Amino acid sequence: MLEECHQWVQLFLKDFGPDDIFFDAELEYSDGSLKWDKHGTIQHYNQLIAHRSLNIYSDPWPFHAWQGPLGDCWLIAPLMTIARKRDLLEQIIPENDFSVKHGLFLVRLFFNGEWNIVVVDGHFPLDASGGYEFARVVCSTELWPCLIEKAVAKMLGGYHNLMGGPLFSSFQYLTGASCLKINLNNETSLDMLWEKLHELLSLGYLISISTLHKFKNGAATQNGLGRCHSYSLLDICVHEGHRLVLIGGTNILKWNGKWSELPPYTDEVTEKWSEKRRKIVNDRFSWMEIDDLYESFDRMIVCKYREGWHELRTGKGIFQLGQDGQPEKILRIHIKKQCKLIIELVNQLDPKFWKYVNKVVGVINIHRTTSDNQIGDLIVSSTVGLYWAAFRSHYRSVESDEFEIEPGVYFVVYNVMSSLYPLEYSWVIRSPTPLDHISYDFVMFEYDMASHQSLLTMMERLGQQSMTEIREGLFAQEYARDNFLTLMLENHTDKPIDIIVIARTNMERVQSLGVITEQHWNTCLITNPIDLYKTIPSRSKFIFGNIWTIPGPIELKNEVMESEISCKYWIRILEEEIENGRAIRYEKVPGIYKAVPIR
Repeated sequence: MLEECHQWVQLFLKDFGPDDIFFDAELEYSDGSLKWDKHGTIQHYNQLIAHRSLNIYSDPWPFHAWQGPLGDCWLIAPLMTIARKRDLLEQIIPENDFSVKHGLFLVRLFFNGEWNIVVVDGHFPLDASGGYEFARVVCSTELWPCLIEKAVAKMLGGYHNLMGGPLFSSFQYLTGASCLKINLNNETSLDMLWEKLHELLSLGYLISISTLHKFKNGAATQNGLGRCHSYSLLDICVHEGHRLVLIGGTNILKWNGKWSELPPYTDEVTEKWSEKRRKIVNDRFSWMEIDDLYESFDRMIVCKYREGWHELRTGKGIFQLGQDGQPEKILRIHIKKQCKLIIELVNQLDPKFWKYVNKVVGVINIHRTTSDNQIGDLIVSSTVGLYWAAFRSHYRSVESDEFEIEPGVYFVVYNVMSSLYPLEYSWVIRSPTPLDHISYDFVMFEYDMASHQSLLTMMERLGQQSMTEIREGLFAQEYARDNFLTLMLENHTDKPIDIIVIARTNMERVQSLGVITEQHWNTCLITNPIDLYKTIPSRSKFIFGNIWTIPGPIELKNEVMESEISCKYWIRILEEEIENGRAIRYEKVPGIYKAVPIR
């Protein structure tokens, strides 16, 4: 894609003179809602380049990303976290021999589930007094924050659309990586939080942090911090026995409480800095004791960017369990040498499914292919608790655990344990080594055959409990892991069995599919008194249903958490209910999955 853009630029510049400057006529700066429109003032790139020694990123630091009057701290704070990631900056704004000369810049951003090259110019709006209306060109040289902000504004349809947004989206635009959310409150274990911060920063992950929507003092600021405002979390240290975090402000709303007077950087780092640069840093950056974090901040967004890793993105597939007749499109990967991988699932969010966002739980299973191209031995199984969209980001992503894999051919199967709405997704294969030895294609499977076989294989391979005979010839086996439980039934008799399974769980806030929770059953007796019995054909088996807890942000608390869901079951067999006169109104319905014969 980048090579094609360079070819286009070279053709475009053929008619340019040596001093000609590019002007992007495609960008509408705003819809007229911003005050600077009334001034009609813009600092043209030829003015910038005439009076300054400009660079895109000669020596980038977090303080170079400086928010203007526009409310886009959600973008500026993540920009601050990438400043010292030189490789990432070079990927976002690739170096070339024409950008600085002609003011024509290529910015690589991840939008709508794919990488895009955005063309922008170097002209920046000013306010009535001549100050920058949006991100500033700090210390006269570094252009990268202004250019990235402008490219995001162009993709969103104008600077006015930068007014407020989710940190999730900013990190995704910049890195294409998945994110996670950590809640902060007075129940947060500071020891666990400190260990987690040390782990995340040692992995090179990027962290932004947001203040409370309402401070205890009821004011717009508290100890210098602005409410409902995003900051960057850049470093941690132990100073005189106190655990400190370095908080970077997108503007001058900085922490001025305990330890704020401690210099943000060491003398070794700042010895060659000008006084102006030191003042800018001291006005916006401060150390803060970890004990004070939850008093002012309520959440951290962590971007799992891995510096130096490679990625391979696939085309889209559709998961549509429950839609009879719809084939499954399953990813098949061909690996020629042993490597370390992470498999990531990316979903373009459909607004009409917002109410289901917190209900999605699943597993990513990786299987060897058999000689006849079917689902074989299970190699890796990763739970993906899909708390995908705490805020309305443009797409959602989750990833598997990191794993080593031998040469071979494998199927990557995504199994939704919960909601049955159609899910359009694509895969990302990530590795710390080049991926030129990996290729992929897709194989179509009839209806739910691949997903079902994957779950059955998972239960056979990982299930700890043996089969239990719950009626003569009717066997059950359950498998619980992390935040879900799945139940398999086998009918060893010569006739079909119609069954309802009711479960009482040991956890709150659970939901179910196939299996009915006791609470839901009691509600249905009132609102929908028709009993729905699922039919298990003779001498067959299937995954009968699942129970799961609703996934949410990470909570770092000392309380003991239940590691697995456990259930007690009530079984109702239609034949028995008819004999006892308890079957009043009922229907027979197929199961979630199509039953398979018992071997």
